[in-house]
Amino acid sequence: MIPRRLGWVWQDAPMPAWPAGLDGVLVRAANGAGTTGGGGFDYRANYRAWRRAFGVRVLPWTWVGPPTSSDGQACAEALVTAAADGGPIGLYVVDIEDALPHGQMTAFRRRLRELDPGALLGFSSYPTAAQAIGHGVPWAECVGVCDLGLPQVYWPYQRALLGQILADHGGKPVHVAVSPGDDPQWTDSARWGLDHAGVSIWRYGLPGFGSWAAGLGRLDGGSDIMLDAQTADQLAGIVRGVLNEGTPQGGTNWAAGNRNLVGLVQSLVNRSNGIAGGIADVKSAVLGAIAALDTAYLTEADKHALAAELASLVPDPTTPDEVLDALRARLTA
Repeated sequence: MIPRRLGWVWQDAPMPAWPAGLDGVLVRAANGAGTTGGGGFDYRANYRAWRRAFGVRVLPWTWVGPPTSSDGQACAEALVTAAADGGPIGLYVVDIEDALPHGQMTAFRRRLRELDPGALLGFSSYPTAAQAIGHGVPWAECVGVCDLGLPQVYWPYQRALLGQILADHGGKPVHVAVSPGDDPQWTDSARWGLDHAGVSIWRYGLPGFGSWAAGLGRLDGGSDIMLDAQTADQLAGIVRGVLNEGTPQGGTNWAAGNRNLVGLVQSLVNRSNGIAGGIADVKSAVLGAIAALDTAYLTEADKHALAAELASLVPDPTTPDEVLDALRARLTA
């Protein structure tokens, strides 16, 4: 799942309290094929400190290419190994701002899929294809192998290029990175980003970060979250199990799938911890899965009846625990 409102962390230790306005943070976990930076700074140790403090709201990013390693496979292994702590990681992000040999991002993606098959991969770079290519970034390859882009719309002149930025990503989701310290009107880019995949702020540790994060939280914009393919498939399968355990025209059978549905919702609640709108989106995803069922599994009339039943379970959820408690109470009654 991709949080809509993110903050970037470079080398700063965990903040004392979670900042208002953010759904997650991207914390650097590696450096090319290794995990240390200038002066021996330990990115892996810092990332893991953030994860201990804030759990699944913390996502890993790394740098690939000059002045560090350009070996895509080795860089993927370093990042996944550094980030591994037993908890789910829905998204890895690669920052590429210099020449990278063709094929290395493909190698990175291939190795990532081997190590963490269900995770998404994002790349962050100069915002337009022309600017990135001018620095040697293999733009077409990045767009082709990554699930989304996080273009760095840091400077005022780049706001005028948002249409081009969207086009250059070839239909892939665009999650805009902004730098309020460099663009006094950054909220214009942020509003645009919230109409797409989301917004991230560069970076924690700068004096204005707290106010920037709070300001981002106040901006209007969508609250959808992206489900990775593995979770979406699981969701559809569990819905079928809850309905009739896969038997055509078997009728609605809540009891047979109670534990499965509650378990899935618990998993999604855990993974969407702190994500604005996450729980509402989970419920929408369930309703969408019901609507998409073949009529061999459930008649249209039963679909409508079931959707109405589910939609009424928690008409106005306020916390993940309240949603889960309501589902447990209803499904185990």
